[in-house]
Amino acid sequence: MQIRHFKNLFCLLIVVIPTSILSQNIRIDHVIAVYKDLDSIKNIYTEMGFTIKPGRLHENGLTNAHIKFKNGSGFELMSVSDGNEDHLSSLYKALLNDKEGGVYVCLTGLDINEIAKLLRKESINYHITKSKLWTYMTFPDYAGLEHFFIINYHTQILEKPVFLKHPNGCYGYNFITIEGNENTSLFLKALGLVKKYNNNGTTIYHTSTGQINLIDMNKNKRPRITEVSFYCSNPFTIIF
Repeated sequence: MQIRHFKNLFCLLIVVIPTSILSQNIRIDHVIAVYKDLDSIKNIYTEMGFTIKPGRLHENGLTNAHIKFKNGSGFELMSVSDGNEDHLSSLYKALLNDKEGGVYVCLTGLDINEIAKLLRKESINYHITKSKLWTYMTFPDYAGLEHFFIINYHTQILEKPVFLKHPNGCYGYNFITIEGNENTSLFLKALGLVKKYNNNGTTIYHTSTGQINLIDMNKNKRPRITEVSFYCSNPFTIIF
């Protein structure tokens, strides 16, 4: 894991402009990164100035912790422990065995039924799972979208103020960088996000809770999240 600091970040703010009604709604909900030693990585992020919200050990062996931001986005730290392994925990175990780092980006902001209509027009396959607390959409069988899911919360979750205040002054994402392909571009376009390019030729999409940078994926590997950049008193980027 590498960390880059940016002293002149605010000169970039002029490019963060919503481009459509849909793109104003679709936003980054949270990013998930997997680590072998959760306690150790929590200490590292605490030393970086983040306030950690405790998670819990789930029956399937997944254990987590959270970093929450005032704008509603978040960063989830995930690990895998012994438990009654199910399909989800086996997926995380395989991702962790490959390497530590970013594995999922969760989007929110539009009703999943409306999103389903948009995706069907583009012949994008999806799977919907419903529970008491939320409904979410995944793309396990669509190359280039394996690292995405979309969530609708059934009730508003109000975070305790103590978990939203970070000693480093962080209040959200500047950008995240994800791997993808033409299917990823089609998916983001279907959601109303408009493709633009920065000075380096990177494809970018703007949301109200952070910019999504899209880079080419390795065709032989599952796409991942390669960077997360935070707005803080001293902004920095974590490279996985």
